[in-house]
Amino acid sequence: MGFFTDIWNQFNKVILNTPLHGITSKNTILITFRGRKSGLEYTTPVNYTQHGNTIRITSLAERSWWRNLIKNPDVIITLRGKQLKGTAEVFRARDKVTQELENYLKPVPRMARYFKVKIDPDGKFNEQDLFNAGENRVMIKIHLNSSNF
Repeated sequence: MGFFTDIWNQFNKVILNTPLHGITSKNTILITFRGRKSGLEYTTPVNYTQHGNTIRITSLAERSWWRNLIKNPDVIITLRGKQLKGTAEVFRARDKVTQELENYLKPVPRMARYFKVKIDPDGKFNEQDLFNAGENRVMIKIHLNSSNF
């Protein structure tokens, strides 16, 4: 990652753990997970969308952090100032990535433009655009534990 990305990530790690989390917590959470090889705990800021007790995250497949979730799916997320436990499910197959990306965009259709996904006149996401956007991506679905609520 680049210098500015590193600075932005450090800023988010600090701000999302303070009462000032509202500055970025509408679209950014912290996800804490265990390393698959080291067993160490890592925390990284990620963009997300939420629908009920489900959090969705997307990442470029070339990044490595999400691979930890395959072996160790238990996570803690910091969502709007609260730490919540959840279980992550990683999708790598193109059809599932496309489907989950659509679900990711439904709560915030304005984000579709960042993925170059057009919205058809009938309000649906363009299927070919979704398919194209799913290339070289993974989707992570986090099921929040009912004990959090």
